[in-house]
Amino acid sequence: MRCSRCAPGTAPSPTGGSRWWAARWAAASSRTPWPRSPVWCAREWSSPRSGSDAAENFEHFIRSDDSRGVATRAVLAAHGDPAKEPAFWAGISARTYFGDITEPVLVLHGTADDTCPIAWSRTTVRLMRRAGVDVTLRTYAGEGHAFGPQFGAAMEETGRFLRRQPGLIRRTLLR
Repeated sequence: MRCSRCAPGTAPSPTGGSRWWAARWAAASSRTPWPRSPVWCAREWSSPRSGSDAAENFEHFIRSDDSRGVATRAVLAAHGDPAKEPAFWAGISARTYFGDITEPVLVLHGTADDTCPIAWSRTTVRLMRRAGVDVTLRTYAGEGHAFGPQFGAAMEETGRFLRRQPGLIRRTLLR
């Protein structure tokens, strides 16, 4: 759902890169309909790997990039500065909904990721645990943002994780 202030097809994501799959997973893993926020402008959702705070993502990926001036101005005009409109930014932040997650979560992160700081994943995992989420963080030494040499190992870990969760895919994707 888009907010009423964004023209169809033109709304920039306030949070950065494409995270549709994470939104699908979060929606499927939540007890509540997604998105919960009545104002959801972003076509994209921030994965835990990219910091689970929409304002932090906006600052890191959008506002800090001089080539994204048009997007920055559009997001600020539509939704306000994160410091001045914290309710909106909290409403589209994954952290706000961690308590609604009902299924185990696996976070994979390369230690050499220069796009999304590993501290974001560590913070996300800590906050998920605080909210009662069964979450596992696996780090891969030397891997960057788009896994290379250890991609196979990461997929094997994902397969093991899913096999330990009987019925997880059926429970989450068929809701």
